[in-house]
Amino acid sequence: MKKNIKQMLKNLRIDIYRGYKRESNINVITIVCAVFSVVMLVFTVINLIQGYYNSMLLSLTSTVLFGASGTICWLKKNREIPAILITIGVGLLCTFYTIRGTSEGFAILWTTLLPIALMYFLNVRFGIYFSIYFEILFIVCFFTPIKEHITGYSELFMARYPLLYFCIVVIDSIAMIQYHNNTLEQYEYDARLNDEVETMTRRVNERSEQIEEMSFQMIQTLANAIDAKDTYTKEHSLRVSQYSVALARALGWNERRIGRLRYDAMVHDIGKIGIPDDILNKKSRLTEEEFEIIQSHTIRGYQIFEKTTAFPTAKLVARHHHERFDGTGYPDHLKGKEIPENARIVCIADAFDAMSSDRCYRKALSIENIREEIEKGAGTEFDPEYAEVFIKLLDDKVITLKGIEEDLSK
Repeated sequence: MKKNIKQMLKNLRIDIYRGYKRESNINVITIVCAVFSVVMLVFTVINLIQGYYNSMLLSLTSTVLFGASGTICWLKKNREIPAILITIGVGLLCTFYTIRGTSEGFAILWTTLLPIALMYFLNVRFGIYFSIYFEILFIVCFFTPIKEHITGYSELFMARYPLLYFCIVVIDSIAMIQYHNNTLEQYEYDARLNDEVETMTRRVNERSEQIEEMSFQMIQTLANAIDAKDTYTKEHSLRVSQYSVALARALGWNERRIGRLRYDAMVHDIGKIGIPDDILNKKSRLTEEEFEIIQSHTIRGYQIFEKTTAFPTAKLVARHHHERFDGTGYPDHLKGKEIPENARIVCIADAFDAMSSDRCYRKALSIENIREEIEKGAGTEFDPEYAEVFIKLLDDKVITLKGIEEDLSK
């Protein structure tokens, strides 16, 4: 029991000086401001009826000030703005009444209570500022030649002023020391938190790199398994991936998009796993029925990736990399921009590798002939924008047969 009470008092002390418990204090601030506004409104009416216009000015201003502060706390869940409003508003009122030499009770009350109220309810920093302001104000008003122009303060107030001033200085000093210590604690906590975040971020990044590397190896293994079914397309998927990446970089794609495209291109022919080897590797002309079976690899590839979330665009590339820009492709006869971007890029890369590789029905074409074919197919088979950029890569020798061989030998 004694321990609990001691801990409760310790927490109360921390709350008073820190002013950090924003959520728990917001409702308290709202209620206090609302009650105070109602009380001051009653005093405004009483002062108006009795003809005490100086006091009415004070009570009316307090009504508006605390009413606005309570409303902001309630609607915005913000303590900073009410602290500023109360500090400026009441500070100006206290200064006015001090210079006028009236309302001794008001001056004594607010110079002691307002800094403490600000520290507890709103923000300890504003409480410190307010205390310092009153210290300076009292020194200027009562210990400089200005005091000759201030009338109305009794000897009782002047006799008590040194004690009042001492109390404010003590409150201010304690608050500043506590606020300084708490600020240092907060900085240390933030520093430790930042270190923890950096450590966790580094571990996450390392883990992500490991997962990405494993994913790439799995995709590459899968691509090799696909290519192994076709005698004439050894490492076809890897080359298509390289061409696709080169084109995407030339188009200005960011590395995240390029990374997805790399994986999509490597598994674009995954549906060929379901095609019989005797049809896939047939050296003579395919029958119409066999050609339809070959074409079905796009649908099969889509079905394989249909429920996979790790590679969201792979299924679209697998399904649509044989679509043509003029809408005469397969399987869905998509046209123009209806064809997914990745599929449009893979379409060009796939065609280039097919033309630059030996097949059972023909020898590989030269770079010049391939360039002519891509230029001829722009707007019909290929996206004209992508075809133009790909041709430029050929002209600039960014993509060459020699370069491809060198890449694959690394």
